Amino acid sequence: MITKSLEYTTHTKKQVKVCDIPVLDKDHPLNFVVTTRLQLFLLKIERDSCSGSFSFKEYLKKNMKWKDYEELFELNQLKYNA
Repeated sequence: MITKSLEYTTHTKKQVKVCDIPVLDKDHPLNFVVTTRLQLFLLKIERDSCSGSFSFKEYLKKNMKWKDYEELFELNQLKYNA
C-alpha cells in the first residue's frame, strides 16, 4: 500500500507531521471513511494544540472496526508459524 505524509504549521506556529496516510482510489469502498477520519484526526490535533509527529495508521487502528482496518491495510497473517 502506498502511504503519504502531511506536514504543516498550525496557526499557533507549531510544526505538525502526520505520516502513514493511505492513498486510495476514489471508488474504493473505504475512501469516504478514511477521508472523514483524517479530517477528524487533524481537527483533534488542532484542538489539542499538539505539535510533533503523529501516525494516522495508529489512529485508525484505535478508531476503526478491525475488519475494515485489515481490509484497508491488507494484513496477512502467517498460519502455523510458516
